[in-house]
Amino acid sequence: MNMSVWTMDRLAQPADDDVMTITETFRPYSSIPSFSRPSGTAPAVPPIHPPSLAPPHAGLLSGNVLHSITIATAVGAGVVGGVLFAFSTFVMPALRSLPDSQGMSAMQAINRFAPTALFMAVLFGTAIVAIVLGVSAVAHLDDTAAWWRLAGCVLYLATIVITAAYHVPQNNALAAVSATSAHAAGIWHRYASGWTALNSVRAATAIAACICFAGPGRAL
Repeated sequence: MNMSVWTMDRLAQPADDDVMTITETFRPYSSIPSFSRPSGTAPAVPPIHPPSLAPPHAGLLSGNVLHSITIATAVGAGVVGGVLFAFSTFVMPALRSLPDSQGMSAMQAINRFAPTALFMAVLFGTAIVAIVLGVSAVAHLDDTAAWWRLAGCVLYLATIVITAAYHVPQNNALAAVSATSAHAAGIWHRYASGWTALNSVRAATAIAACICFAGPGRAL
């Protein structure tokens, strides 16, 4: 009985060591040593840079826009090259097989109807976007695809230069000659020979430009 009373008293009155332990455990926060940085110093937080979403060669044009324009230019160059190829391979041979006055009259009619709004839009619209691609490529010559786009631009512009410098003046000169005149046959023969030869050259440059744009030149 006495032992029970002593035990209860012992539990009700904790020893001094227990009180000290509890006191040390629940010391006020203000008494805990401070480990704050010296005044006036900034935290050493490394800068965070968001990842770039643009391809390394985007430059003047974003990746998707560059890809779309390149494909459109390839299609335009292919259409122009196909039309010119058709003239060299079967249109002009067919006209030259006709009597001189008939062949010459047919070619004069073709030249009058050729510069339609649609064909001019394809011919010169392709040249404009080719120049845009060429300028963009010059800024990124460390990219292999840029060299192909630059080559395509040069080749297609060669097609335009040949057309403007040779074929347009030749067509205008032919239009001024009557197909029934005495000297019409000689003019027609010289015209058809030179026109077809240079037309084959510009057809080749347009098709080569199409290949440059459609193949490695379209890589993103």
